[in-house]
Amino acid sequence: MFILAALLLAFTPSTALPWGWGAHAYFANRFGAFFGLRNLQEIYGAVLPDVYAAIPSLAVQEQFYVPTHYNFVEFVQEARPVLPAVGRGFASHNEIWGADSTAHIQNLTLGTEGGYVIVKQNQLVENNKALFDEITVSLPPPIAELVVNRAAHAAVEVAVDLWLRRKQDPAWGARLFLAASLRDSRIPDLLVKAYKDEPGIDESEIRNAEAVFRQAAIAYSWAFLHKEEVTVQLLSAQAADQLRQDVELISNGSIELAVDPNDLTPILYAAMELVKDDYFGELSATLGMIRANLYTIW
Repeated sequence: MFILAALLLAFTPSTALPWGWGAHAYFANRFGAFFGLRNLQEIYGAVLPDVYAAIPSLAVQEQFYVPTHYNFVEFVQEARPVLPAVGRGFASHNEIWGADSTAHIQNLTLGTEGGYVIVKQNQLVENNKALFDEITVSLPPPIAELVVNRAAHAAVEVAVDLWLRRKQDPAWGARLFLAASLRDSRIPDLLVKAYKDEPGIDESEIRNAEAVFRQAAIAYSWAFLHKEEVTVQLLSAQAADQLRQDVELISNGSIELAVDPNDLTPILYAAMELVKDDYFGELSATLGMIRANLYTIW
């Protein structure tokens, strides 16, 4: 149990994905090119910092998270002469003054401390304990806490992406699908050049992570090419599989988690209800901040 608790500390919220990829695609479609290949490159660049999460090692994930979200200028400098739109998108994502800072560090519109997604995650758990107990009943406490936090965090991200598709940007899924499917083959080389000298990260891990990440982006955006009922079913299945992988990783394979996707669907709908009145105000404020900060460096 003490070993599991120690491992759980390594799987901190800092390695979660603060805004969903739909939100990042939405931002990228509004601070740069509005159509064409450059637009797609900005969109892929905007989600690319989350490539760290595709590395199958908690320790290396944490090491790769910091450079992609804080030392992002290293990648931007490599990309700017070759694929400037990708670099611009990548810069927009960061957790210092970029999109993830409002999701994870400090929101701009709620009037409370904490990032928007973190605040909503905590509210979702507090208001829906019975739903989360349903998926963690057989787990030891440290692992149950991990599953609850990961499931709630993901539900908030996806809820925002679903509202964006329903209300503001019906085509973001199609754009991200194209952006990931058509991503420039030079991008893995740029990641390697930028981060190969980071401690504990080697070239093969970076290349493999980008390949896995790209397929995940394709799968996630593909789910948004369907009617909402089907989209929710597909996303619930993806979330169940991701939770299983998380538990397997954190427990070194000693615990198997079998989550029924149907148990995650009501959590997702609860998250949609929770964010429906204020998600767009936070996204709009975040977009204004990104535009202003990009202007100072681009």
